[in-house]
Amino acid sequence: MVYYPHTDYVLLTAIKQAHRRAILQALQVAIGCSEVTEMKLSGKSVTSLLQLALNKDSQGSFSKFRLNQVDANPLSVRQRQKRKVPDEDDDALIHITDENIVQKRRRIDILLDVFGPNEQPQLEKVEFRLDTKFRGLKHAPGMRERTDPFRCRVKFEGVSVLKGIREMADRGILDSKMPAHLRNLHSMGKNQITLAEKDEDEGTPQK
Repeated sequence: MVYYPHTDYVLLTAIKQAHRRAILQALQVAIGCSEVTEMKLSGKSVTSLLQLALNKDSQGSFSKFRLNQVDANPLSVRQRQKRKVPDEDDDALIHITDENIVQKRRRIDILLDVFGPNEQPQLEKVEFRLDTKFRGLKHAPGMRERTDPFRCRVKFEGVSVLKGIREMADRGILDSKMPAHLRNLHSMGKNQITLAEKDEDEGTPQK
Protein backbone atom coordinates (compact mmCIF):
# COMPACT_ATOMS: atom_id res chain seq x y z
CA MET A 1 0.00 0.00 0.00
CA VAL A 2 1.39 3.39 -0.99
CA TYR A 3 -0.17 6.64 0.21
CA TYR A 4 1.03 10.00 -1.06
CA PRO A 5 0.54 12.75 1.53
CA HIS A 6 -1.68 15.70 0.59
CA THR A 7 -3.39 13.70 -2.18
CA ASP A 8 -6.61 11.71 -2.42
CA TYR A 9 -4.97 8.60 -3.84
CA VAL A 10 -3.74 5.34 -2.32
CA LEU A 11 -2.12 2.66 -4.47
CA LEU A 12 -2.82 -0.94 -3.51
CA THR A 13 -1.65 -4.30 -4.72
CA ALA A 14 -4.25 -6.96 -5.51
CA ILE A 15 -6.37 -7.70 -2.42
CA LYS A 16 -8.06 -10.98 -1.67
CA GLN A 17 -11.81 -10.57 -1.53
CA ALA A 18 -11.91 -12.01 2.00
CA HIS A 19 -9.58 -9.24 3.26
CA ARG A 20 -10.87 -6.42 1.09
CA ARG A 21 -13.53 -5.01 3.43
CA ALA A 22 -11.27 -5.02 6.49
CA ILE A 23 -8.38 -3.35 4.64
CA LEU A 24 -10.59 -0.61 3.19
CA GLN A 25 -12.10 0.09 6.61
CA ALA A 26 -8.61 0.32 8.15
CA LEU A 27 -7.58 2.64 5.33
CA GLN A 28 -10.50 4.97 5.99
CA VAL A 29 -9.57 5.22 9.67
CA ALA A 30 -5.85 5.68 8.95
CA ILE A 31 -6.18 8.61 6.56
CA GLY A 32 -9.45 9.98 7.93
CA CYS A 33 -11.65 9.70 4.87
CA SER A 34 -15.37 8.95 4.81
CA GLU A 35 -15.56 7.13 1.47
CA VAL A 36 -13.30 5.04 -0.75
CA THR A 37 -13.86 4.97 -4.51
CA GLU A 38 -11.95 2.49 -6.64
CA MET A 39 -10.20 3.87 -9.73
CA LYS A 40 -10.04 1.52 -12.71
CA LEU A 41 -6.33 2.04 -13.25
CA SER A 42 -3.58 -0.52 -12.79
CA GLY A 43 0.05 -0.99 -13.73
CA LYS A 44 3.55 -1.80 -12.47
CA SER A 45 5.04 1.69 -12.34
CA VAL A 46 3.96 3.40 -9.12
CA THR A 47 5.29 6.77 -10.30
CA SER A 48 3.39 6.55 -13.60
CA LEU A 49 0.15 5.53 -11.90
CA LEU A 50 0.30 8.53 -9.60
CA GLN A 51 1.11 10.81 -12.54
CA LEU A 52 -1.84 9.48 -14.55
CA ALA A 53 -4.18 9.85 -11.58
CA LEU A 54 -3.08 13.27 -10.34
CA ASN A 55 -2.32 14.99 -13.64
CA LYS A 56 -5.17 13.90 -15.88
CA ASP A 57 -5.79 17.49 -16.96
CA SER A 58 -2.13 18.28 -17.62
CA GLN A 59 -0.93 15.42 -19.80
CA GLY A 60 0.01 15.62 -23.45
CA SER A 61 0.93 19.09 -24.68
CA PHE A 62 -0.11 20.60 -21.32
CA SER A 63 2.71 18.74 -19.56
CA LYS A 64 5.17 21.47 -20.60
CA PHE A 65 3.23 23.98 -18.46
CA ARG A 66 3.13 21.61 -15.49
CA LEU A 67 6.89 21.04 -15.74
CA ASN A 68 7.67 24.76 -16.25
CA GLN A 69 9.09 24.22 -19.72
CA VAL A 70 7.54 27.37 -21.17
CA ASP A 71 9.39 30.67 -21.32
CA ALA A 72 8.14 33.23 -18.82
CA ASN A 73 7.93 35.81 -21.57
CA PRO A 74 6.26 34.38 -24.69
CA LEU A 75 7.49 37.36 -26.72
CA SER A 76 11.13 36.83 -25.87
CA VAL A 77 13.29 36.05 -28.86
CA ARG A 78 15.47 32.98 -28.60
CA GLN A 79 19.09 33.27 -29.54
CA ARG A 80 19.85 31.89 -32.91
CA GLN A 81 21.90 28.74 -32.95
CA LYS A 82 25.27 29.00 -34.60
CA ARG A 83 25.44 27.29 -37.94
CA LYS A 84 27.93 24.48 -38.02
CA VAL A 85 30.88 24.69 -40.34
CA PRO A 86 30.16 22.79 -43.59
CA ASP A 87 31.78 19.40 -43.76
CA GLU A 88 33.05 17.68 -46.86
CA ASP A 89 30.59 14.84 -46.25
CA ASP A 90 27.71 17.33 -46.39
CA ASP A 91 28.27 17.79 -50.11
CA ALA A 92 26.92 14.31 -50.69
CA LEU A 93 23.63 15.28 -49.01
CA ILE A 94 22.99 18.37 -51.10
CA HIS A 95 21.29 16.41 -53.89
CA ILE A 96 19.15 14.30 -51.52
CA THR A 97 15.58 15.52 -51.19
CA ASP A 98 12.79 14.15 -49.01
CA GLU A 99 9.53 14.12 -50.96
CA ASN A 100 7.48 13.58 -47.80
CA ILE A 101 9.08 16.32 -45.69
CA VAL A 102 5.85 18.36 -45.53
CA GLN A 103 3.84 15.37 -44.35
CA LYS A 104 6.49 14.46 -41.80
CA ARG A 105 6.57 17.96 -40.35
CA ARG A 106 2.79 18.03 -40.14
CA ARG A 107 2.78 14.64 -38.42
CA ILE A 108 5.38 15.81 -35.90
CA ASP A 109 3.30 18.91 -35.12
CA ILE A 110 0.19 16.79 -34.57
CA LEU A 111 2.02 14.36 -32.27
CA LEU A 112 3.51 17.21 -30.23
CA ASP A 113 0.02 18.65 -29.84
CA VAL A 114 -1.40 15.28 -28.74
CA PHE A 115 1.40 13.79 -26.63
CA GLY A 116 3.56 16.80 -25.81
CA PRO A 117 7.35 16.90 -25.75
CA ASN A 118 7.87 14.79 -22.62
CA GLU A 119 8.23 11.09 -21.90
CA GLN A 120 4.89 9.29 -21.67
CA PRO A 121 3.82 7.60 -18.40
CA GLN A 122 4.13 3.82 -18.43
CA LEU A 123 0.84 2.05 -18.98
CA GLU A 124 1.38 -1.65 -19.62
CA LYS A 125 -2.14 -2.69 -20.57
CA VAL A 126 -5.16 -1.00 -22.14
CA GLU A 127 -8.37 -2.73 -23.22
CA PHE A 128 -11.04 -1.25 -25.47
CA ARG A 129 -14.51 -2.78 -25.42
CA LEU A 130 -16.49 -2.06 -28.55
CA ASP A 131 -20.26 -1.90 -28.50
CA THR A 132 -20.87 -0.10 -31.79
CA LYS A 133 -21.98 -0.66 -35.35
CA PHE A 134 -19.60 -2.59 -37.57
CA ARG A 135 -17.71 -0.09 -39.74
CA GLY A 136 -15.37 -2.38 -41.65
CA LEU A 137 -17.74 -3.06 -44.57
CA LYS A 138 -14.97 -2.39 -47.06
CA HIS A 139 -13.11 -5.46 -45.82
CA ALA A 140 -16.13 -7.53 -44.76
CA PRO A 141 -19.08 -6.66 -47.03
CA GLY A 142 -20.95 -9.71 -45.73
CA MET A 143 -21.59 -7.81 -42.48
CA ARG A 144 -23.70 -5.23 -44.31
CA GLU A 145 -26.98 -6.86 -43.32
CA ARG A 146 -26.09 -7.04 -39.67
CA THR A 147 -27.98 -4.47 -37.61
CA ASP A 148 -27.20 -5.57 -34.05
CA PRO A 149 -24.27 -3.95 -32.20
CA PHE A 150 -20.83 -5.33 -32.96
CA ARG A 151 -19.16 -6.33 -29.70
CA CYS A 152 -15.50 -7.20 -29.31
CA ARG A 153 -12.43 -6.42 -27.26
CA VAL A 154 -9.12 -4.96 -28.44
CA LYS A 155 -6.21 -5.19 -26.04
CA PHE A 156 -2.86 -3.37 -26.17
CA GLU A 157 -0.03 -4.74 -24.02
CA GLY A 158 3.63 -3.79 -23.75
CA VAL A 159 6.24 -1.96 -21.72
CA SER A 160 4.54 1.37 -22.46
CA VAL A 161 1.32 1.44 -24.50
CA LEU A 162 1.27 5.24 -24.74
CA LYS A 163 4.82 5.36 -26.05
CA GLY A 164 4.05 2.56 -28.50
CA ILE A 165 1.01 4.36 -29.92
CA ARG A 166 3.07 7.52 -30.37
CA GLU A 167 5.88 5.64 -32.12
CA MET A 168 3.44 3.91 -34.49
CA ALA A 169 1.97 7.27 -35.46
CA ASP A 170 5.45 8.77 -35.80
CA ARG A 171 6.48 6.02 -38.23
CA GLY A 172 3.30 6.32 -40.26
CA ILE A 173 1.95 2.91 -39.22
CA LEU A 174 -0.94 4.65 -37.45
CA ASP A 175 -2.70 7.70 -38.83
CA SER A 176 -1.57 10.73 -36.82
CA LYS A 177 -5.19 11.95 -36.86
CA MET A 178 -6.10 9.43 -34.20
CA PRO A 179 -9.60 8.98 -32.81
CA ALA A 180 -10.41 10.65 -29.49
CA HIS A 181 -10.05 7.47 -27.43
CA LEU A 182 -6.38 7.23 -28.51
CA ARG A 183 -5.58 10.95 -28.42
CA ASN A 184 -6.93 11.29 -24.87
CA LEU A 185 -5.75 7.94 -23.52
CA HIS A 186 -3.09 9.60 -21.32
CA SER A 187 -5.79 11.72 -19.65
CA MET A 188 -8.50 9.11 -19.00
CA GLY A 189 -6.98 7.55 -15.89
CA LYS A 190 -8.22 4.05 -16.69
CA ASN A 191 -7.14 0.82 -18.34
CA GLN A 192 -10.52 -0.24 -19.69
CA ILE A 193 -12.49 1.99 -22.07
CA THR A 194 -15.89 1.16 -23.53
CA LEU A 195 -16.64 2.61 -26.96
CA ALA A 196 -20.37 2.87 -27.54
CA GLU A 197 -22.48 4.57 -30.19
CA LYS A 198 -22.42 8.34 -29.83
CA ASP A 199 -25.49 9.69 -28.10
CA GLU A 200 -26.63 12.90 -29.80
CA ASP A 201 -27.84 14.28 -26.48
CA GLU A 202 -24.73 13.41 -24.46
CA GLY A 203 -22.25 13.86 -27.29
CA THR A 204 -19.71 11.37 -25.96
CA PRO A 205 -19.05 7.73 -26.95
CA GLN A 206 -16.56 6.83 -24.18
CA LYS A 207 -17.47 5.22 -20.92
